[in-house]
Amino acid sequence: MTEKENLLCVFEKEMISKIYGFCRIKLNTVEDAEDLSQDICLEVLQAINSERQIENLNAFVWSVSNHMFYNWLRKKKHGTTAYLTDIIISDED
Repeated sequence: MTEKENLLCVFEKEMISKIYGFCRIKLNTVEDAEDLSQDICLEVLQAINSERQIENLNAFVWSVSNHMFYNWLRKKKHGTTAYLTDIIISDED
């Protein structure tokens, strides 16, 4: 088994559920937690599949998770997310 395959195996078996748990604790809604955890998993998988050398998968995953969570908060703070319910309510006014 190559190093890349080993990282993918460990990520799948150990990290995905932990990432979702992290997101679920940090965010108010299940939908937001699912969206953010998907984004984090995608970012980690892209890094594993690239030529990037990952020496400590655990540290790398939590670094990516925290970085993406804070980016998500910044976007939320600046109102870059529009929810369908907000659009419907404003159209009725």
